[in-house]
Amino acid sequence: SALGSMASLLRGPMPCLNEILGVDLPVAEAETNDALPYTIRMFVRAISGPSHPVVVVFDDLHWANETCLGLIKLLVTDPELKSLLFVGCYREEEVPDDHPLRECLGEIIMDAESTK
Repeated sequence: SALGSMASLLRGPMPCLNEILGVDLPVAEAETNDALPYTIRMFVRAISGPSHPVVVVFDDLHWANETCLGLIKLLVTDPELKSLLFVGCYREEEVPDDHPLRECLGEIIMDAESTK
């Protein structure tokens, strides 16, 4: 119920969502590039809490595109997601200084330092 009609956006990347929620959601397409990351953030907010922490694992971040990196930044910098553990894995030798992942990590660190 926390996602409302946006829940059907998660059916594509999460085919098991109907089973988890106990409802039959249609698969929907995002109307904007921001809709899916926003919906994922709202989903993680809805299912996480002090008694139900959530662990999100992204592997092979050296291959991540801008959309994926934006989602990571959105999740790990969200002040309302206090019960989220993010684990990101990448090959150090595949991430040169000018790689988008380095920029994303730098922005996340700067955001964390500014909110201390």
